[in-house]
Amino acid sequence: METKSDILKKCFLFSTASDTYIDAISRIAISQYFQEGEVLAIKGEAVNFFFVLQAGMLMVDLDGEKALILQKEGDFAGFEILSRDHTLCSTVTALTDGKALFIKRDDFMAMLGDNPQSSEQIMQLWKDHAGHTFPFLEDTRESQNSQPAMTA
Repeated sequence: METKSDILKKCFLFSTASDTYIDAISRIAISQYFQEGEVLAIKGEAVNFFFVLQAGMLMVDLDGEKALILQKEGDFAGFEILSRDHTLCSTVTALTDGKALFIKRDDFMAMLGDNPQSSEQIMQLWKDHAGHTFPFLEDTRESQNSQPAMTA
């Protein structure tokens, strides 16, 4: 049976993390089951956790037109915990029964504060991953920023 640390090592964000750091994350991660049809996160709500998939399949609905399917052990969602406004940019729904490691925002942020070097690595990996996996999000942000301001 795989441990929490084994699952976390499969997550892209922690691919360069030390075993000590992985073990620390595994201590704050809570393994929970989810059911088909269950909504795990709702776009626009406050981010309280992020999660790493252990088993099952999840749909990350980004805007009603673009979605991402998480189905591989180590896939993750909810990393908006690091965003300035701490709100979810997607809705996450279980397509099948499954299991994930849930990591509470406050616990993770405290851990990042205690490990600045690991924090920088994780942030760079997230930036690289987001740019590669979600290039259309940058296009959306740019088009929104280039729209003229509305006046009354």
